Amino acid sequence: MNGDVLLAPAGVDAALLADLSLADLKEYGRTADRDDLLRWRWLAYEVDPQLQFDYPAMSDTSLPATSAMIRAVRAADHERPHVTRASTSSR
Repeated sequence: MNGDVLLAPAGVDAALLADLSLADLKEYGRTADRDDLLRWRWLAYEVDPQLQFDYPAMSDTSLPATSAMIRAVRAADHERPHVTRASTSSR
């Protein structure tokens, strides 16, 4: 491992990732970071009435793109190891 120390992302049980190779663990971290960024951007939209007014299509599930995005978020929720509330609320 060249002296590199990789820790599981905050709130993720390290035992769930124990069987991953170093390359897979790094890719998991990059993917988890992208997922976190998208979730924070979505949260910013959800709590900002002006953004909701400016971009109403983002909450219109009758639109194929919005519906697909929501399905993708749900699928990602099932694929990602459980993250504790304490780890996400501290950011």
